[in-house]
Amino acid sequence: MQIAPFRLRPLPFDRSSLVPFMSSNTITLTYDGYYKNHIDELNSLARQYPELRNKLVSEIVIDYPIGTPFNNVAGEILNHEFFLRCLSSNGGPPSGRLYNTIVQQFQSFDNFILQFTERAVNHFGSGWIWLVYDPTSTFLNIVDGDNAYNRIIDGLICLITLDIWEHSYILDHGFDKRDYVNKFWRFVNWVVIEQIAAESIFNYQLRIK
Repeated sequence: MQIAPFRLRPLPFDRSSLVPFMSSNTITLTYDGYYKNHIDELNSLARQYPELRNKLVSEIVIDYPIGTPFNNVAGEILNHEFFLRCLSSNGGPPSGRLYNTIVQQFQSFDNFILQFTERAVNHFGSGWIWLVYDPTSTFLNIVDGDNAYNRIIDGLICLITLDIWEHSYILDHGFDKRDYVNKFWRFVNWVVIEQIAAESIFNYQLRIK
C-alpha cells in the first residue's frame, strides 16, 4: 500500500477553545472538511503525478501556475495550516520586536488593527488577508489574496493570515464579517507570530517558555 505523502497537521488547540470567534462546529468544518479534503486532493494528484511526492507544499505553490489544480489545492493547504497556527485560546496583546515594528510602521497598534480589519471586511469574495514582510522594501504590509492565493508567490514573508472564505464565519456570525474579524484579535497567537518574525525577519532565535 502506497503511503500518502501529505498529511494533516494536528490542531494546535482544543476545538471548543476559540468561542466566540469560531465554534467547534466551524473548526470541524474547517479542519475535517476543507483542510482534510485539500490534503486528500493533493494526495490524489500525487498518485497521478509522482513528481509531487518529493515536493513540500510550499514548493508546489511556487512551482505551479496560479489557477492550476496543483497551485489551488496546495495553496489552500498552506493557507489553512498557517491560519490555524496563528490561533490560540490564550491570545493576548503582543510584545517584542515585531510589535514595536508594527507600531512604528502603522503609527500605532490600534491603527494596524483598524487597517487590517477594514481590508478584511471590504475584501470582495473569498480569500485571505495577510500581514507580510517585504524583504525588498523592508516594510510590513497588509495585503489580500483571492481564493487560494498565498503571498509567498510574491517573495513575501507571511506573518499573520485570516481566512475570509464564508465557511469560516457564516455558522457563527451569519453575514456579519466585521464581528468575525473583530473577535479574531482576541485569539491571535502572538507568541508564534513573534517567533516567525524573529527567525524569518530579524534573524535570531526566540526562546519560548
